[in-house]
Amino acid sequence: MAYFDATRSFDIALSEVELLLKRAKNSERHLHDYLTYIKAAIVLLGAKFETYAEAIVENYADQLGKLQPRTKHLPRELRIASTTALLSQCTGVNGFTGKSHAVLNLQSAAAMWDENFQHSQLKISNKFSYGKHGSGEMKSLFSRIGIGDIFSECQLIDEAKDSMLIGASTRTSISPIIDSFTNIRNNIIHNDSTPNITHQQIHEYKEKFWEFSYIVDLKLYDTLEKLALQINTNP
Repeated sequence: MAYFDATRSFDIALSEVELLLKRAKNSERHLHDYLTYIKAAIVLLGAKFETYAEAIVENYADQLGKLQPRTKHLPRELRIASTTALLSQCTGVNGFTGKSHAVLNLQSAAAMWDENFQHSQLKISNKFSYGKHGSGEMKSLFSRIGIGDIFSECQLIDEAKDSMLIGASTRTSISPIIDSFTNIRNNIIHNDSTPNITHQQIHEYKEKFWEFSYIVDLKLYDTLEKLALQINTNP
């Protein structure tokens, strides 16, 4: 069960990637067609995954705003990220404009440091830095909402295939998986390279991203629940 719209949308969007992988499987005897579907699936999967990450950060910020928290309830990292986003909209090419929207953003930025100010909405940039991808950029994105290290907080569960213990499992970070995939994707986009990868391997990437999305979904929902309790017990 997904709590955020972003996760539900990502779940649906992955069917588009799966369609390309099925076309690739059916074209294995036709190398040119097979590789075309492979490259298209990689680029599409990367785009869908990054869209999901941006969307769930926005969903979280919206839901947090509905709790009407005071500044004292907000993580410092979120306050800094919000202040940065607001101040970036206060100035034009010639500096501070003094226009009504700029003044409002300036006041909202100052409110981020008034411990008792009650917020009804939160302004946070939910976009990847232009031209940047990979685990480092994704970690930075989630840090803006107060999740310091999304990869240590939301680890994948790997069943231990060679263990004699029933139900044994280990937890691993998805960070190197993201970086491996991003490297393949970037080589296609920037160098028009043909990756040495099969449709089965892309399917494995897709499944890892899907699993991660649901773990993140649960983590952010749990964080909201804890913040709601904190707000109620210490208004």
